[in-house]
Amino acid sequence: MKQLWRFPADEPAPPPKRRRRRKLPLGPALWQFFLRESCSVLAKGLSLVLYLALLFVLAADGEEIWLPELQARLGNRTAEAREGGGEAPEISIGGIGLSYGAEQGAAGVTLNDVEVSQGEMVVHFPKVKTSLGVAAGLQGQLRPKDVRVEGGALRFRRSTEGFAVAAGSDAESFTPLVTGGGVGSGLDVAGLLKVLGMVSGRPMLSELDTVALQDITIALTDQRNGASWATEDARADISRDGNLLRASLRARFGADTEEPMDVAVQMSAPADGEGVSGVRVELENARPADLATQFRALDWMTLLDARATGHLALEFNADGTVAALTGTLSLGAGQVVPPGGGAIGFDGAKGYFSYDPAGDRITVDSLEVATAFGTLTANGSVYLDRGADGAVTVLTAQMQVGDLRLQAPDLPVPLDLGNGTVMARVFVDPFRIEVGRAQFSEGLAALTASGRVRRRDGAWDIALDADVAEVAKARVLEMWPAELRPGVRRWLSNHVRAGLLQNVSAHVRGSGDAPDIAVGFDFADAEVSILHTMPPVTGGAGHIQIAGDRLDLTLTAGRTSGGAASPGAKQIDLAGSRFVIPDFREEPVRGQAELTGRGEIGALLALIDHRPLGILERLGWDADMADGTAEVTARLELPLIQDLLIEDVLYNADAMMTGVRSDALVPGREVASEALALSVTPERAEVSGPIRLSGVPMNIAYRRDLNGNPGGQARVTGDIAVTRPNLAGLGINLPQGSLGGEGRATFTLDLAANAAPAYSVAADLNGATLAVPALGWRKGAGRSAHVNLSGRLGDSPTVESLEFSGPDLAASGVLTLTDDGVAEARFSRLAVGGWLDAPTVWRPGAGGDVVDVAGGTLDLRHLPEFGRGGGSGGQGDDVGLKLTLSPDTVRVTDSIALRGFRGKLTGEDGGRGRFSARINGGTEVTGVVRDGGTIYLQARDGGQALADAGFIDNVRGGTLRVSLEPLAGGVYDGRFSLQEARAVDAPVLANLLAVSNLFGMVDRLAGEGIGFNDAQGWFTLSKDYLTVTRARAVGASLGVTLSGSYEMGRDALNMEGVVTPMYALNSLPARIPLLGKLLGGGRDGEGLLGASFRLTGTAAEPDVAVNPLSLLTPGAARELFMTRPALRPAESPLR
Repeated sequence: MKQLWRFPADEPAPPPKRRRRRKLPLGPALWQFFLRESCSVLAKGLSLVLYLALLFVLAADGEEIWLPELQARLGNRTAEAREGGGEAPEISIGGIGLSYGAEQGAAGVTLNDVEVSQGEMVVHFPKVKTSLGVAAGLQGQLRPKDVRVEGGALRFRRSTEGFAVAAGSDAESFTPLVTGGGVGSGLDVAGLLKVLGMVSGRPMLSELDTVALQDITIALTDQRNGASWATEDARADISRDGNLLRASLRARFGADTEEPMDVAVQMSAPADGEGVSGVRVELENARPADLATQFRALDWMTLLDARATGHLALEFNADGTVAALTGTLSLGAGQVVPPGGGAIGFDGAKGYFSYDPAGDRITVDSLEVATAFGTLTANGSVYLDRGADGAVTVLTAQMQVGDLRLQAPDLPVPLDLGNGTVMARVFVDPFRIEVGRAQFSEGLAALTASGRVRRRDGAWDIALDADVAEVAKARVLEMWPAELRPGVRRWLSNHVRAGLLQNVSAHVRGSGDAPDIAVGFDFADAEVSILHTMPPVTGGAGHIQIAGDRLDLTLTAGRTSGGAASPGAKQIDLAGSRFVIPDFREEPVRGQAELTGRGEIGALLALIDHRPLGILERLGWDADMADGTAEVTARLELPLIQDLLIEDVLYNADAMMTGVRSDALVPGREVASEALALSVTPERAEVSGPIRLSGVPMNIAYRRDLNGNPGGQARVTGDIAVTRPNLAGLGINLPQGSLGGEGRATFTLDLAANAAPAYSVAADLNGATLAVPALGWRKGAGRSAHVNLSGRLGDSPTVESLEFSGPDLAASGVLTLTDDGVAEARFSRLAVGGWLDAPTVWRPGAGGDVVDVAGGTLDLRHLPEFGRGGGSGGQGDDVGLKLTLSPDTVRVTDSIALRGFRGKLTGEDGGRGRFSARINGGTEVTGVVRDGGTIYLQARDGGQALADAGFIDNVRGGTLRVSLEPLAGGVYDGRFSLQEARAVDAPVLANLLAVSNLFGMVDRLAGEGIGFNDAQGWFTLSKDYLTVTRARAVGASLGVTLSGSYEMGRDALNMEGVVTPMYALNSLPARIPLLGKLLGGGRDGEGLLGASFRLTGTAAEPDVAVNPLSLLTPGAARELFMTRPALRPAESPLR
């Protein structure tokens, strides 16, 4: 470049005048000031060189000419302007060059190293170029057409108080540029519009068309978050098109540690500052947080950490407020970063949106999001709620979602949810997402969801709920994550065969990496297999709840059968059953089943006979052993393994069986029950309740000891009403009248393998009336009686023990049974009414009951009145009882007993038979029983028999015959005869003869004795008295009559009689017809002459009183001297 002009170097510059420095304006005014003053200085400088224009116009021909002297002169002139009171700042110009445009080009001025400063504010531009119209310049009108600034550096700083600017890369002094910049405020667009308006409004700039800034270095620091950006080659352009001003900026900003961000800004505004202005921002590789600081609508993007590319279109009102905003943003892979931590990654997002400042609402025209967990498209509205500082606190979204696909790494196949709507709110700090309602009607039919996700205590706290109306089970299994509860998935796949799952609900709760997950759903028309060894449930409906590692299945409908063992494969209703797997993490996994079944007994029994239970097999029962219906509740706990053993299973089952009928439980008899309870555990099986056995009501309880042993002990207990009809129904036929009323009996039956069943019976017969006519025994109601039986059943049942206790009857023995009933009753002791206490054997038979009494005691004093028909033949049977007696003792009186008794009796006509015995163990007697039980005794040695009986021991020889007819109350009416006996050394008789002055007879008595041809008498024998009605003993030399009583308990005599000497002669008058009674006294054994006597005292020491006058008194007159003691009514013979 050729230098054409130079000021003289020696020409001193005028001394500068000191002027008051003006305060530097702030904000947009600074830029107005800079432009105005710079143009003013430029114009003044140019006016000094206009007159030289013609000197170099032709010479230059487009070349640039540098004028160093002009630089100094311009400096002096600006100094003079300040001294003269001007408002110009200090301007330093390193060099000035002039050029005249080549050919048709405009002339231009180039300023190098331009520095404009005032106070601490310094703006430096390495080069400023402008083009001028020469003709206008020569006329004094300097109006640049364009201005181009090359180089320069600006530093911007942003804080909570706004923007500040410093010129130069090393400048430390910042001047406020835009004030009041809070969170979310942006650039002061109103100020920028004002600057543009100033550029177009000044006359000197009226022809200025473009202003270009290139290679500008810009540094920006945001003190609010510590971020910084810088660019070294920014370019900005301002152009004018009529009344429209356009501005643009292109720059690449780089942060300290991040990839650079490309920014392109275009702005258009009316030159007069009126109307709507537009700004378009194009971004590439921008940070969402940077956008959030510049655009109020995007304040919420501080939550995003990603790189954004897109554009924003804004419209501003004349006052600088935003009228509208639309934009498109694409985000690369990044994260949502809540304030509390816990970033949420995504692969990318793209959105088309617009912003309504009036409603603070973002309308999302299109949104596409891709994450590792799926993709979605959406559109809708987002409402922004702000805090007092203007920052967004809550985003409320109402979105239409389309093509939602969930694709997590552990999902086998994508989950397409289709289209739907979502209403949600996002709280910024503390971060929380609330989904009020999300609903999708495609893909998974009618999916609805709600919930919240929040940061709490450094972790994600999740509470989500989702519901699906209906989904295919195959689809659920297809979508099931492989690592999520694999055991649950496998069980559902193998055990629930259903086409559709309905009313599916999912719930997620908890914090951290392993929240609690619960899923529930209904199923219908399904086949459910609870245990693989049992028949499946068909037509199943119910609900399954999965919570964590727990599965809970409930059947509301479903039927199964007992399998092949079930009679006719009848169905069981299992509605209400439940199956639980408490924890799939256990090894092995265990299941708990609660089965509630209703159906026929056979089907239910067949069901519980399946492996591993095998209950029927262990009980020895058949599934078809009973008809009826049952309701069962069974509980099982078992490991879910293939080779399952009964020992692995814990179980108990309770069933109520109704309408039970069976002819197999008791062969040959029908068992019926309205209700029986069944209970089964691993240790035992029990059946209890009321039954009817062949129509006989009773209560039973069956208990079988299992303990893993098929032949375990079993026991049946029960109770029954003891009545004649009930016993007859059981095949026990009792004689008519033998049992009346009702008693109660309990029984026990023990069943053991390889052994006949053992039983025991205990009966309380207090309420019953009993009668054993054969024994003359009866018991009325209300009197205590008990029977205990025990024995064994089987082919040959036995009664091994029989114990009976009752009033006046006790028995202890055994029974031998046959098919026809009791074959033999063998009593080790039979005690009846005080008259029998002896071992006894009873053999019933068609020809009459046979009874053997061997040993013991038979007491005739208490012998009852036996009736007819007492045998086993029943009413009207005259065969009667066949009795063989061999007791040790037959007690007749307290002092008379028959020892060594041997005899046989029958029940014919009240009793017949023969016997033999020894009186008190001495003299043998024989006897016959006949005619209603009358006993006939005979002793060959009558005298000894009387002595052994304790009556008299002074009689020798003779045949004694006695008859005893039993009367009521243990009284016998008797008669005796003694033939050819002799009285020897009889003190009583001797005393009597002596008192009667029959001394000759006394001598004979003391010697050879007195013979009696015949002695007879009638008497009554009771427990306490022997009453002689009349008795006589006669021989050739003596006759004696006797009557009265002997009280055996007191040994007291009260008798009287007549002793007749020379009876053979003395009795002759008594035989005279008509006069015999008068002369002989009217009694056998008496004669014409006799002495009456009276016996009192004891038998050992009797007192004898004889009336001697009676000896002189003929027969009939003797009655005057006798008292004939009266017999007591109780002792009178009953005829």
